Amino acid sequence: MKLALDLKAYMKENTENSLVVLGFLLLLSIYGLLDSFNEDEVLELFAFVSQHKIAIELFGTLGFTNKVSVRMMWLLVFLVQNSEIGTLKL
Repeated sequence: MKLALDLKAYMKENTENSLVVLGFLLLLSIYGLLDSFNEDEVLELFAFVSQHKIAIELFGTLGFTNKVSVRMMWLLVFLVQNSEIGTLKL
């Protein structure tokens, strides 16, 4: 948990490093730490990792697919595959 909190603090200062954000999301997924963080803030982090194909898998692993309509999910898949979600303002 301490590592996740440290990564979150580091990300606030260095949002341009998508690998740090990806590492944070992987940490949340592997250790089941999503409940310890604000889900809306975590969801917004996917804009920073859209260029990584694992982002779609992490989106599902963290349980966001159950909270997003099928139509919205297809839109997210399209945007991630076309690397355009990273340019959206959330």
